[in-house]
Formats: sequence, structure tokens, C-alpha cells
Amino acid sequence: MPLSLGCRRTALGVSSVLALTACGGGGPPARIVVGISDTVVVHSQRPTAIPAEARDAEGLVVAKVAISYRLTGGDSIPMTSDGTVTCTRHADAKVTATAGALSTVALVRCRPIRSIHMNGPVQFIAGDTAQPLVTQIVGLNGEALDVVAGSVAIDDRAVAGAEGMRITAREPGAARVTLTVGDSSATADVNVYEPLDALVRLRPEQKFVAVRLSLRSGEYRRWTLPAGTWMLTMLPYKDEKRGIRLKVAGASCVPEPISPRRISCTTADSAYVTVEHPSKTRAPELEGQLLVRRI
Repeated sequence: MPLSLGCRRTALGVSSVLALTACGGGGPPARIVVGISDTVVVHSQRPTAIPAEARDAEGLVVAKVAISYRLTGGDSIPMTSDGTVTCTRHADAKVTATAGALSTVALVRCRPIRSIHMNGPVQFIAGDTAQPLVTQIVGLNGEALDVVAGSVAIDDRAVAGAEGMRITAREPGAARVTLTVGDSSATADVNVYEPLDALVRLRPEQKFVAVRLSLRSGEYRRWTLPAGTWMLTMLPYKDEKRGIRLKVAGASCVPEPISPRRISCTTADSAYVTVEHPSKTRAPELEGQLLVRRI
């Protein structure tokens, strides 16, 4: 259906912001649309307007239609006749939206937020498939929330993008992802690395590089790292004791406290980076990724 000029966009979200385009319709109101699938999730403790629209038979928004609201079931929550609700506790209320002879029953799910935590950084090698954001969203009663409506924003969309609650890599670099749910938000770094076969002839503009590794028992690789300040990470994190080992010689290195397999190194001259399969481990072959970031 072609869109006419003057369309407006209404943002509604479940896990991410979904944009619905609506233009003024020419016919009489045929139905009332409330939220998404007649469900509204409210995470804010502030007064929040229920999103609802009157639409004609073609699905276009009919402007200047007064809609009134009343509680008709479920939990009792503070609500005004113009559809402003205040969610101060976990609750599920049935609300009837009315415009003339039309009415729609919707579910308002109050899920106020106590805290949001988002795991990070999100690490990519360019070309990787999208990764889900790993989050812990806690309600006022300390329960993990089963229903979430929020928005995801990326501060540098040349580096990464968002598809709902999944992050996609675009080009090497650093970005920051922000998840906002109700009145709360959390941020995490997103790092995208350029895949290389080896750490050789690094150019000054190559600030995020990665080497995929597959080493047999007792096998190792060694490269020269140019002078500078670097952050090196050996993935996967969970194989700290039994995975591929990372060593740096000729540089002043400090382990990162929050990530056991990440170190920051500074050298005025070249340094040697060694990755090796510890021959004492039972695994005949180990795989991993070495991430190298120039600071």
C-alpha cells in the first residue's frame, strides 16, 4: 500500500523498538488497536500513556478520535480515563478501550524494573553471525522478568547494528550498545575485529585484529608485536586453565581483573606474543581466538 505524505511514526517495542507507520485514514473508525497484539508492557514507575489508535477498514489511523479507558478485570492498578497508568508493582490488568461503538480489551502487564545488567564486552570477528545480548533484568520483587519491552541503541552504526535483542557486526572498530527498559538502562562495549591468519606486518590503522587458532598437542605460534599499548584477549574465557595459553615477552603486562584471559601490555620496543597448546592437557587439539586491540 503506498504511503502518503504526512505519515507519522509510532514507536512500540517488545525487546526492541518496532516502528509502525500510520497515515491518516479517510474512512470511519473500524477498530481500536492497543499496543502490540492488544498487549502493553510497562516497565516505568512513572505515569505512562497506553498506546492506542483508531483505524479504518484499510488499517490507516483515523485522526482525532477520542478513546476512553476503564479497568475491566485482573489486578487493580492506578489508571485515568484517558489511559494513563502508573505501575508501582508487578500486576496484570485488563483494560477496555472505547471509541463510540467500538471497543477493544487489552492486557496491561506492569513489570517495573529494579535493575538491568548487560554482559560485555560483546566480541565479534568481522563476518560472524549475530549475537544475542546477554542481560539480567530484575523486577522490584527481585524476580527475573519474563516479559520485556525496551529499546536497543548503538552509538556507532558503522561498526555494529541491532536486530531486536541481537547485535550484528559491520566493520572493525569499537561501539557501545545501550539497552533501555522503562526508567533503567545498561551499556556494554561492542568490539569488532578484523580476521587475520597471523600477527604479521600490522599497519598503524589496524586497531582491532583477531587470529583464529587450532593447535595440536605441544604446537605453538609466535609473532612479533610492534611497540605500543595493546590489549590481548584469549577466547574462550571458560578455558582459562585448560585452553590455549597466551604469553607475552618483552613488554610490561597487567592482567585485567574482570576478564581472566585478558591482559594489557605496553612496550617501547617490539615484543613477542606466543600462543601454545599445553601438551599436558588431554585434548589432542584446541581451538580458540586471539583478539588484539591497539590502544
